[in-house]
Amino acid sequence: MPWGVSSEGFSQPSLDEIKTELEQSFRAAFGEGIDTDPQSNFGQLIGILAERESDLWALGQAVWSAFTPDGATGASLDELCGITGTVREPATPSTVTLTATGTNGTALLVGRIASVATIGTRFITTAAGTLASLTAWASGTAYVVGDRRSNASRSYVCTTAGTSAGSGGPTTTASAITDNTVVWRYMGEGTAAVDITAESEDDGPKTGTSGTITVIETPVAGWSSVINLLDATLGTDLETDAALRLRREEELNAQGNAALEAIRSDVLDVEDVIACTVFENPDDVTDGDGMPPHSVEALVRGGTDADIAAALFASVAAGIQTYGTTTEVVTDSQGIDHDISFSRPVEKTVYVTLNLIIDEDNYPADGDAQAKAAIVAWGDLQNTGKDVVSSAISAQVLTNVDGVLDSEALIKLTAGPTVTTTIAIAMRELAVYDTSRINVVTTPGTP
Repeated sequence: MPWGVSSEGFSQPSLDEIKTELEQSFRAAFGEGIDTDPQSNFGQLIGILAERESDLWALGQAVWSAFTPDGATGASLDELCGITGTVREPATPSTVTLTATGTNGTALLVGRIASVATIGTRFITTAAGTLASLTAWASGTAYVVGDRRSNASRSYVCTTAGTSAGSGGPTTTASAITDNTVVWRYMGEGTAAVDITAESEDDGPKTGTSGTITVIETPVAGWSSVINLLDATLGTDLETDAALRLRREEELNAQGNAALEAIRSDVLDVEDVIACTVFENPDDVTDGDGMPPHSVEALVRGGTDADIAAALFASVAAGIQTYGTTTEVVTDSQGIDHDISFSRPVEKTVYVTLNLIIDEDNYPADGDAQAKAAIVAWGDLQNTGKDVVSSAISAQVLTNVDGVLDSEALIKLTAGPTVTTTIAIAMRELAVYDTSRINVVTTPGTP
């Protein structure tokens, strides 16, 4: 193939081919007997010219490739995808809920910073909050998961429901404190608390495992402690060229497919939406899921309610009813209000007790944390309607953590799992995993 543009496309010579051609040109101009060895004067001149010419050919190749989605990269790919309405997904920060404890009435403004104790990843509050006094712990009282109480100048949250003891109550800083049949988790110093949303200082998947964001970087009088009771929700890196190309093709294909795929594609385009499933009832009667006749239901994860409703209003054909558990009002160009409905998955919190047989010589010091992280990372990739299976959870640990000889996962949708089983998750439900709900028990074994 000739170099340059031809009917077969663009052909770029290699550096060696350029050198060979230049050597031939130099011999033709200065005589066949000239020395073109790389160390000679002619050879060094040829080398310099060849490198410059190779750069120009590479530029030509880049310009040629920029006209095709498969060849374009970076800004060129952004421009091409923009022609058909596909925009590269930006990087997003990780988000987390911080629980601040301390003195009643202490105000925390937006922009307060807390960090992960071991690696220093910083999270900045995105909302203001004021610490409010917690109810004092009481003896012989029934508590449910999530109840918060103060005792011994400290704050605690109930992680296992039960009835408190006749006296004493939780007083230590442990993550699991037995109080008769109740189990408490230490939240922090002080008798007042508030939950505040925060996001990572830098965009991307910044890890904040439950209980690790404990360092106050911007002290405030009356703010004594901070903790994240649940894992941070990981952000995303800037969408790669490969992912952008694939999404562009999917969006173009959806435009020519059935209406449901087009609706799903439009909802997935909404900022921060991470998943969408669209159901329909084309019949003249209400179906078994409660969907009215001739209706669609979008089951959506991520994004704001208002943005999702706007996308559905623009995508769903006139005369087709939207259905769901969340309703937003969208005003059209004529000033007429429309109720647009969709659903959010019903979250099913998964509790795991992980019994591991380990090789002590190879099991890492942070093996328990690695096991929890492997389960959560896998769980975060599961979609709605995905059953919780003990063997699948065990497999994540066996595959990703060194020194694990055997793994048994006991699972349940409430605290205190005792059996290996499969938990059915309905199509409109989502199994949710968090390291705070995973307990690891290790027993030494023989390899």
